[in-house]
Amino acid sequence: IASCNPRLLSSSPHLQSSANTNMKLTKEEIEKQAMSETLSPCANVRRTAKAIMNECQRPNPSVRIDNSSLDALADKIVQAIEAQNGLSNFAAWDEGDWHYIGDKTPGSCMSNGVSDSLLLGRDERVALYVLTLDALNFCFWPTPDRTKIPYEVLAVALRKIVEAWEVDGACAEKAFPLSPDSLAHLSVQKFEELLRPHMPVMLPELEERCRLLNELGRGLIVHHEASAMTMIQKAGGSAELLVSILLDTFPGFRDACVTASGRQAFFYKRAQITVADLWAAFQCLPGDLSAACDFYDCDKITTFADYRVPQLLRHYGVLVYSDALAQKVDSNTEIPAGSMDEIYIRAGTVVAVDRLVDKVKEKSEVADQLNAIQMDWHLWQVGEKMDMDDELAPHHCTRTTFY
Repeated sequence: IASCNPRLLSSSPHLQSSANTNMKLTKEEIEKQAMSETLSPCANVRRTAKAIMNECQRPNPSVRIDNSSLDALADKIVQAIEAQNGLSNFAAWDEGDWHYIGDKTPGSCMSNGVSDSLLLGRDERVALYVLTLDALNFCFWPTPDRTKIPYEVLAVALRKIVEAWEVDGACAEKAFPLSPDSLAHLSVQKFEELLRPHMPVMLPELEERCRLLNELGRGLIVHHEASAMTMIQKAGGSAELLVSILLDTFPGFRDACVTASGRQAFFYKRAQITVADLWAAFQCLPGDLSAACDFYDCDKITTFADYRVPQLLRHYGVLVYSDALAQKVDSNTEIPAGSMDEIYIRAGTVVAVDRLVDKVKEKSEVADQLNAIQMDWHLWQVGEKMDMDDELAPHHCTRTTFY
């Protein structure tokens, strides 16, 4: 699955029909579309990020974007895309074979028919795996001895939990460990017992993470008939609508704040990355199963403003921090959640990645279908490798459940 990439947006019949329709929009349809933009979570991330960065362009800003460095980085990315002969091999989602996609379902239960039900429920299990992973996908750094827990350790741990159930639990008719009911009733002790065999260092803030899993399970039970696939199908093939559904259903995904000037700011990192991960994971499934998350509007999703991407953008000079902010970041001083320093870093990341996408598309015809999801994956993967090799300055440290 290392080569498993989501299909390019141009291959989607939904996108093609939408493009044709947009050429014939009536005045009323244009007004309706404009109205929907005010309610769009992804559009609101972009809108508020741009407004915040415009606000930041006063003398001595905390964070600014250097356009010449951005142009130079765009050149490097174009080279990377063209070296891979286009986007089809660029920024693979599961580069390290970390994620669960149900491709190792055992045959040991064939005799009693359980194997058939395992195959039938594969899409539900993959969806629940992604939802669980991204409900926990935040703040890996504040361990007691500041040991870093890579994201992939959690991804693999959850995969092993599911695969262990496929080998033993399904045959014994045990409850699926990531089912909505299991998550809704999960205790901190049981959660730790599930993770402990697969994690060298336990996740920080385990109680809060367990609460978010309880919320995930209960939200699916109350609002979506205890089914991840039922929830996904309500989006009708729209990535943006699925982001809205996640935000409506699960309070823990509502990644927003208010700036010092009283302006609302939206980032929705975990809600958006959940949709992107579903898009990618389902492209790895066979036949009709992949269609459920073949979203026609993935270009609406923004970058996932967290730690690694701004860290890499700063390394390449795209994000430039003030001396005061640089000193805080480089000394691992915690930056409070919702502070203007944190908001500027995240807003700058969203704006810079969108500009990078546009710049790369201008520079290369083979990148004309590039979107912010793929750009984020590429930057994150480069950043992960460079950080492991100690080639990057520290990332900013903020205690939060949002990223």
